Amino acid sequence: MGTVLTIIGITLAVAVWDLTGETAAEYVAKYIVDQDDLGASTGEPSSLPSPDGTAMAATPPVESTPPLVRRETVASPVLLSSVTEASSQSRQQERRPTAEGQIMPASQTSPLADAAPAPQPEPTAILSAEEVDPLLSLIGDTPHRRPDGTVFMPIAAQRVFGLRTVIGERVTVPQSIELPGRIITNPSSAHLIQSAQDGFVNATQDGFPFAGQQVRRGQLMARLTPALTTIEKAEFGARLQELTNEIDLKRKQMARLEEVVMVRYRASRIEQMRVEIEGLRRQLAILRDGVERPIELRAQTDGVVSHVRAAAGQFVHAGHTLFEIIDPAHLWVSASAFGPGIQERLISASAVTVDGRQMALDFVGGGLELQNQALPLHFQIVDSSKGLSVDTPVTVVAQLSGAAEVGLRIPRDSVTRTSDGRELVWERRSAESFVAHHVTAKPIDAQHVLVTSPIGGSARIVTSGVATLGQVQ
Repeated sequence: MGTVLTIIGITLAVAVWDLTGETAAEYVAKYIVDQDDLGASTGEPSSLPSPDGTAMAATPPVESTPPLVRRETVASPVLLSSVTEASSQSRQQERRPTAEGQIMPASQTSPLADAAPAPQPEPTAILSAEEVDPLLSLIGDTPHRRPDGTVFMPIAAQRVFGLRTVIGERVTVPQSIELPGRIITNPSSAHLIQSAQDGFVNATQDGFPFAGQQVRRGQLMARLTPALTTIEKAEFGARLQELTNEIDLKRKQMARLEEVVMVRYRASRIEQMRVEIEGLRRQLAILRDGVERPIELRAQTDGVVSHVRAAAGQFVHAGHTLFEIIDPAHLWVSASAFGPGIQERLISASAVTVDGRQMALDFVGGGLELQNQALPLHFQIVDSSKGLSVDTPVTVVAQLSGAAEVGLRIPRDSVTRTSDGRELVWERRSAESFVAHHVTAKPIDAQHVLVTSPIGGSARIVTSGVATLGQVQ
């Protein structure tokens, strides 16, 4: 019994000893090894100088505490005052600008070399008006309208707005009128491709035509496969079978004549049957081609495909227009003449489009039937320019025989209209002074107009930038 108790006692003692060692090790690791904040030292760092450059005096040691008891250490009053004084001096030096107007970095003014300087905003440069636009420095004054109605425009501003002038020429020209018109196709060069019968439109190996495609005379555009009804197919089949039977019958008759020797005119009869058989074979081939072979649709003139009114595989009826081909090098202009006898008095003509393109015209002829209470006059465009489209509206200026007119010839761009519809031109009186004139202008050609109002013959008229002068207040 005593032995058992002894063993139990020894076992408990060993267990208590192991438990005590493990607890002590965990306690030490918790407060010493794993602790990030190791507390404060009782001495002073040797790398931190005082503000006057001397080493700081060591503070009296603080009563030590047991290592297992956490205790916060109070910093020395001397250390706190030194650090505070150094920080205030550093901030004052950071705020003091240098002679060049820049801020000195904190690393050069503060004894605390490890402290990062605060980011300072860069100075913003203010650009003057001359740096933004050097040309504005040349303008001594802004454009304005004077009390007498003239407009003051400095030379530099004239260059900015692109003002251009021309000296008006006093001339004597024939009487002229303006006629409304439009561009049409030349009947001799335009071509329509239509279907001759009902069928299906099929594309070629080169593809299906499209609007804007350049084509040549004789070029294959598409193929038309005829569409036959059930009755038409039966009639064609019966006719094909009839021709086949006749050919077989003639061949057998010819073979019988070759077998019989004693027949009058035997050789001539054999030749006759041979000719009949060849004729029947040709008829059979033609009939088969007419039923099975598609119809080729080819261009009959050089030009551009302007309109496509079918699609690949579409069923069309006889007379349906598939493609329209127009030759852009041979276009006409159709004008409407509302006055009687204009075509007999016509001398020359020119046309101008809405976007300002000018064309010379040759008179072709005029109709005798009124269309919308006007006679149609046809003109051929000389040296047709690129980019013209059919049905584009134009203004035809026709010169007529009769009494001549005298006036000032100026470009069309010089004439503008006011808000009340009156025509207006600008004259350059001096280098920087402009005056407006209300005038009456008549067309001369596609480029010029004739001003019949009293203006000096040597007047300098503004041709470019007219709208800018009208907006000056």
